[in-house]
Amino acid sequence: GETAATAPAPPLRDLVGNRSVRLAYIASGLQLFAAGALPAWLPSYFNRYYNLQVSHAGSLAGILLLISGTGMILCGMISDRLSRDHPERKVTLAMSYSLGSAVCIALALFMPPGTAQLVLLGLGMFMVAGTTGPVGAMLANLTPLALHGSAFAMLTIANNFLGIAPGPILTGRMADSMGLLGALRLLPLVCLAAGLIFALLQRSYSSDLGLTAAKG
Repeated sequence: GETAATAPAPPLRDLVGNRSVRLAYIASGLQLFAAGALPAWLPSYFNRYYNLQVSHAGSLAGILLLISGTGMILCGMISDRLSRDHPERKVTLAMSYSLGSAVCIALALFMPPGTAQLVLLGLGMFMVAGTTGPVGAMLANLTPLALHGSAFAMLTIANNFLGIAPGPILTGRMADSMGLLGALRLLPLVCLAAGLIFALLQRSYSSDLGLTAAKG
């Protein structure tokens, strides 16, 4: 039989070879659209709507960015713990983070400035990047071991190309035409779209997982 050294490498098409992998790239990238746009524009929002000086507005936005980073780590830890014996729960949790962030951010931005709005923004920021850990784990399960490095590189490209890079730019373009608050209020729709794609992924995840395992 073939040893690990002589076995042929899996084809690169396995990076996008099944439906679940493709949907994971897209959903993750879309979710990070808001995760990229909010930190970029919240300082301006706090400056305009809370009448904060630029330095104070930046500090408040920095606290929310710190909450987002903390949420990314903790949401990943929660996903690992709850999905240890049930891999399909990763998809459910990623969908929950997307939809939860959409609801919290939407509610926050339709409220008047104040403590309640800041609490809801904090909850939304906690979840907005929480899909990062579950998606990475999904890709590790859905792609051959030899392609894990390439799969994670592809995920990074998708996250940047669909989310982190265009998020601030397109939000700024929309703010020029409809105002900053109007542009920010559209961000939950992108999180909602990511949640719906995770829901579609859930339908194929178990079967694609079995196919990947069968390939070895």
